[in-house]
Amino acid sequence: MQFSSDSPNMNSAARPDADRYVGSPVNPRTFLATDYLNHFNEAIMLLDMVADMPECLDDLRAWSPKSYEQHFHGSTFHDRELCIEAYAFVDPQAKKELEDVVSQLNEGIASAIHELDGIGTNNRGRFCDACQTNSRALWALIDSASGIINGGKDDDDVVELHVEPDHIETTQAAIDALFS
Repeated sequence: MQFSSDSPNMNSAARPDADRYVGSPVNPRTFLATDYLNHFNEAIMLLDMVADMPECLDDLRAWSPKSYEQHFHGSTFHDRELCIEAYAFVDPQAKKELEDVVSQLNEGIASAIHELDGIGTNNRGRFCDACQTNSRALWALIDSASGIINGGKDDDDVVELHVEPDHIETTQAAIDALFS
């Protein structure tokens, strides 16, 4: 997603000066704050801990999804009001992309909990593997959300890579297996 101050989806007359957000947690280009990702980081870190400390599974089960605005409304974060204010100016396409990734994160966390409950802690090998596999997939989604919040990459930052077709099929099969 490319961001532009003259994006046709934004009402530039109503948008605040981006300089207002320089030095704050709000990205002045996207009007989003990465602090929102801390909500998901908490759950994924618990998932990472559960592999070694299964008793933390109850803490993971207690985690619940929150929207961007819910996260900041319930936060003691010092710039929470600024983050909430800026959210009104986020490009609708970027907001949709972020919400799509957030939906995948919420589903992924719920699915991981369900899978771990199904395996149980008596099968330590399988239980630990499930923690690790789910954690990797969720951290990849955090990276995607971070890219959206930080405005993605400019075309000048794009690096072309040569990937063998059989590697793509193997990687896609692994990704498909994670979400099946």
